[in-house]
Amino acid sequence: MANPNPVRNCAPFPKGVQSRPASVNVTAEMREAVKIARAKTPKAMQTLIDLLDNNSASIRLQASQAILARVFGAPTQPLKIEEGNTTLEELPREQRMQVYRDAAARFEAAIAAESEAEEEAERAYRIEPAPLKLAADK
Repeated sequence: MANPNPVRNCAPFPKGVQSRPASVNVTAEMREAVKIARAKTPKAMQTLIDLLDNNSASIRLQASQAILARVFGAPTQPLKIEEGNTTLEELPREQRMQVYRDAAARFEAAIAAESEAEEEAERAYRIEPAPLKLAADK
């Protein structure tokens, strides 16, 4: 069966243009760092296992959580809202979309406030040059 949504009128990338942005390209240094980290993985896991016998309950708990997260992945938590502890997935689509819009608005307001604070900090530390006095001004 043919693809129902074929991509039409797409030209190949011109020579010298990459299909991925530079921020995604993996450098040789990054590959080497991953190789070194993978080589140390058994030792790191053994350290976590050894910490399970530590006298401190908090260290044992953290080691247990780290091991479980690496073996089974981090547990997911459904988003709860105040009205009757309903999960977001259980809401009707319109209510769910309103929750998303409200969250996006709060996020945008937080970013705007942070930008204003950064601009204010820059203004506070900006040094204005003193006016030049020329010999003719005396």
